[in-house]
Amino acid sequence: MKLETLRKTKAKLSEIVNRLGKDKSVVITENGKPCAVLLPVTEKTDLESLLLSQPSDF
Repeated sequence: MKLETLRKTKAKLSEIVNRLGKDKSVVITENGKPCAVLLPVTEKTDLESLLLSQPSDF
């Protein structure tokens, strides 16, 4: 897991996404607080379970 600021993520999104296979996940922070997570999607990713684990208003 890697931490990136929102500012850096906006500036270097393509680079960060390309590194997801190596970094496994990226926690995006805004004002020092976690606000989002980027996860790689692979053939083994169970998107249905991932989406169902979110709050119902998602």
